[in-house]
Amino acid sequence: MNKALVAGALGVSGRALVNHLVFLQDWEVIGLSRRSPEFQSPARYIAIDLLNQSDVDACVSGLGGVTHIFYAALQPGGNFFDEIPPNLAMLQHIVEAVERTSPSFRKAILIEGAKYYGAHLGPYKTPAREDDPRHMPPNFYYDQEDYLKARYAGKEWSWTALRPSSICGFAVGNPMNMATVIAVYASLCKELGCRSAIPARPPPTA
Repeated sequence: MNKALVAGALGVSGRALVNHLVFLQDWEVIGLSRRSPEFQSPARYIAIDLLNQSDVDACVSGLGGVTHIFYAALQPGGNFFDEIPPNLAMLQHIVEAVERTSPSFRKAILIEGAKYYGAHLGPYKTPAREDDPRHMPPNFYYDQEDYLKARYAGKEWSWTALRPSSICGFAVGNPMNMATVIAVYASLCKELGCRSAIPARPPPTA
């Protein structure tokens, strides 16, 4: 059986990942997050500060047999430069702890987004492609990828980065969700009595 360690397990992406892996029924799922979940789940949740390396080492050493890391954790910063050290450190702590304690470790999956292509800076070339040149840094996704590229060289495990253009889902207290943005926009349009710029979906044809 595969054993998944999901970092950022109560965020929009992490929560959906946990639910999907549990549904598949051939995964043992451990979710890592800053707080405990407010719901019951077949997955095992552990509240932990991923910036604390000793805590991460102690936690992961007691798990053993982790085959996959799904990394969806995020530490916001005051600016784009400030985001790099904590977000890189959290990934390093997880990967290196699993490397030391899980000989069966096979894959690290890094959950990114359109920010990789510069969506946070304004319009960017679409369709975006994996081999597009990077925009002018800073961008902590670049540092995380560079770390994984260097770390996995010569190892038994590999890594993958996923870059969805937008994410819709549910997470308590998390505003980084396109569905929330659309809902707030629609509520403002209703309150102001103005027409929404988002076209309504046409009814299905018979």
